[in-house]
Amino acid sequence: MNWVPRLLYYALTFVLHPLFTIIILWLIFYSFNPYAFGGNEWNNETFITLSIRLFAGSTFLPALAIFLIRRLGLIENLNMVGIKERIVPLTITCLFYFWIFLNVRENGNFPPYFQQVILGICMTLLFSFFTAIFAGINLFAASSISLLLAFIVADLGSHRQFFFINGQALLESYWVILGLVLAIGFYLSYRLFLGRSSPRETLAGITVGIGGQLLATFVM
Repeated sequence: MNWVPRLLYYALTFVLHPLFTIIILWLIFYSFNPYAFGGNEWNNETFITLSIRLFAGSTFLPALAIFLIRRLGLIENLNMVGIKERIVPLTITCLFYFWIFLNVRENGNFPPYFQQVILGICMTLLFSFFTAIFAGINLFAASSISLLLAFIVADLGSHRQFFFINGQALLESYWVILGLVLAIGFYLSYRLFLGRSSPRETLAGITVGIGGQLLATFVM
């Protein structure tokens, strides 16, 4: 049964990848309270258009840019293990993420609390960039903790989250928060067990994730 935790680990590696943080946040937030975003169903044109734009700006284009700089030989591999190899990819991703934030802030379909947590993710990425210059950091820890705090901040605010299907509230968001705590805790622990990151890098990532979201709450 050793393959079960390993399979779960690789699945979470995909789901919790830093490039998927914004699109995951958008999909879950919309499913929990579509009315806050001016919608009430999954197949409306506004939701589809916004989903495509967010996916393109936060996932597809940064991934394409990183792939191209790998082909140009600016980084040795896509794992970006060394500190120097992270500088260019993180710079590119920061530019795309702050561009996403500016578009989200100017779009009336996004409520203020969503704008705030997107800024928190951007600040987490920016802090990760500066940390990576001087020391190692677990980027997965930073992004996953920032994602978790995004739900906690929104849940504690004036817009309490519920999961809606056909206009009926079925599930409160604390179940999602509890699930994220368990999933992130398992993932970061198993990553340490496999030696993919050190305790110091993981602690740095957790600190950066917390700091990014906390700073966003003071700024917004």
